[in-house]
Amino acid sequence: SIYMTLDNCKVRFLPTREMGEPEKSLEAIKVQIALFSDEKIQLEVETCTSNATFSIANNRDDAVKYIGYYCNIEILVPDRFNIPSTTIVASGENITNVRAGPMDVDSPEFGLDFGPNSFTLMGNFLTARLQNVSAKSITYDVTRGALIGLDLEAQRA
Repeated sequence: SIYMTLDNCKVRFLPTREMGEPEKSLEAIKVQIALFSDEKIQLEVETCTSNATFSIANNRDDAVKYIGYYCNIEILVPDRFNIPSTTIVASGENITNVRAGPMDVDSPEFGLDFGPNSFTLMGNFLTARLQNVSAKSITYDVTRGALIGLDLEAQRA
């Protein structure tokens, strides 16, 4: 599974088939993170088990917390790959955005296939634009935000 606790991040799921090598030949998902460098911004990653966790905490002073701050995450997905259960938690005081599907020029005919796994988006402030996503269950549970979903399929037993 994948569990991400994020603060004001832009998360994009992208197909590897449109990329050059070595990404084009990936046989598993790959997570790439670009994060503002500051001693009060912490990134914790644990990927040594089958349950990968990523945690980003912005502990900067409130007056400057998001000034110059950026957090961009790309989740690279090979064709015909069942994505493990994924949970994205927006824990910060600013909006985290999740985007996946064929709506951009770098992701034509792209979709996310979680197979028998779940896809969960939750937390404080989170917006999502999802298209062509299938999973056993899709959960969107946030305090404030918006979900635009096209061609979403959830199969509950």
